[in-house]
Amino acid sequence: MQPAGPLHRCFSPYLAAVAAACLMGLLGVFVRNISFCGEVIAFARFALGFLFLICASFRRAHFRELTHHLSIYPVLSGVFLAFCALFYVKAIKLTSLANAAFLLYLGPLVAVIMSSFLLGERMNWINRLLVLSAFSGSALLIGLDLTSSKPVSLGNIYAAVSSILYALFIVMNRMAPAKISPTTRSFYQLLSAALVLVPFAYIGSGGVTRFYADVYWLVAMGFFQGFLSVTLMIFSIEYLKVFQFSTIVYLEPVVAAAAGALLYDEDMTLRQFLGGFMIVSSGIAQILFSTRSDMKVGN
Repeated sequence: MQPAGPLHRCFSPYLAAVAAACLMGLLGVFVRNISFCGEVIAFARFALGFLFLICASFRRAHFRELTHHLSIYPVLSGVFLAFCALFYVKAIKLTSLANAAFLLYLGPLVAVIMSSFLLGERMNWINRLLVLSAFSGSALLIGLDLTSSKPVSLGNIYAAVSSILYALFIVMNRMAPAKISPTTRSFYQLLSAALVLVPFAYIGSGGVTRFYADVYWLVAMGFFQGFLSVTLMIFSIEYLKVFQFSTIVYLEPVVAAAAGALLYDEDMTLRQFLGGFMIVSSGIAQILFSTRSDMKVGN
């Protein structure tokens, strides 16, 4: 299933992927202003995102569609998304943020490899170069310090697991039947992600100390990082090939680094600037090459 109209088909999924990556990159800004533990934050993100989705799509016809188009793929995608967030939080607690982030962003690269076997997606040499350029840029931007001490090694394992779950989330969305709309996919993925995280959130809720001060940030995170970013991401994955989405999603660490520099006076080195430039250039080039190819096919 393709969006109607050549302009919509060529540009909207790419713009949605860019917007989703930018919103996801700002997640750290919200997390830093919330005192809840990671498990509660992850649950609130998906649960509140689900509630916002319900409010935005409260139509009788749409709810009939939800029951008619139930599929295992959106449910599995939601489970993978929930555990990806959970393992990533655990990785951050046991290893450096750079290590955790770098290993997490192996996910899109793993998804590209999976898609070639499971979905039969093929890349030309330009697509391969752009994916590798975006990944290399993320390595430069984030930096690496993969030490061998025991707690760090366990953190690296958690981060590696989160990257595989991230890849499975992407691939499961591509495998979902085309008749299932992005809104329906978001409904089941946010719902299943929230339900999976309920016991973890309950266990971690004992450490909550300032709920009233955090509630505004939680609600905002639920809207921007739960409802909006996940819905845009699912929409873009439905219409883009995995390698196209994976190249663009590397914009996320660029936005995160820029937010840290602008809001928290975190330093950016020349190496990080070079990595960010490689990611942005690769994403722009992927959009230009892919949209040109799509327009030729449309004609």
